Amino acid sequence: MAKRSVIRKGRKALADVGSGAGDFVKIGDGDSVDMVSIVDMEEMLSVDQHAIWLEGGNSPMFPCIGKGCPGCELGNQARFRAFLPVKLVETDEPKIFSFGIQIGRALEELDEEFGGLAGNVFRVKRKGSGLATTYTVVALGKKKKVSEDDIIEGLEEKIGPATRSGILELLNETGAIEDLVEPDDEEEEEEIEEEEAPAPKKRRKAKKVEVEEEEEDEDWDDV
Repeated sequence: MAKRSVIRKGRKALADVGSGAGDFVKIGDGDSVDMVSIVDMEEMLSVDQHAIWLEGGNSPMFPCIGKGCPGCELGNQARFRAFLPVKLVETDEPKIFSFGIQIGRALEELDEEFGGLAGNVFRVKRKGSGLATTYTVVALGKKKKVSEDDIIEGLEEKIGPATRSGILELLNETGAIEDLVEPDDEEEEEEIEEEEAPAPKKRRKAKKVEVEEEEEDEDWDDV
């Protein structure tokens, strides 16, 4: 039987969903960030992510691995999370833009309008916090030269461990839960597989899109 894909590649994951911190783009309430995608949406990585928020910070985040997932055993809800390599326009600094399904669908519109997102500049503006957070995603009609050499190394590792033993180690290190039973030494660790993305859909006109996206780090219940 084929191994379950933990980290997905491409836009297909958007249709499948029903509805090193310094490396990640941060947008504060009322702020906006102009960025340029280094790759097209076909190269975007995404997972169903568990996030266990701790009062003291250092909250562990990791992909849901399905059967035997410690996050699921804790009753923690996994949510869609995507990771797109970008460069900040202001500083030309490579970053990782992490976002949920609603922003993902807005970016998909831009990807289809441009015939590929790579090299195109877009702005993301945040308003509000918690459940009242909304994001505006809009194309700026500008292009910048990009290279895949600018992609931050070790992106998959930054998404979090994708094996049971790795997740248990992370949870123990961060003190997220106590008295965890370590897996057997002989437990086989699943390797991450990637799914090929389907061919791009017919283009349609991109628009300024305002989406509501819950800020999990402020509203998820602590475990």
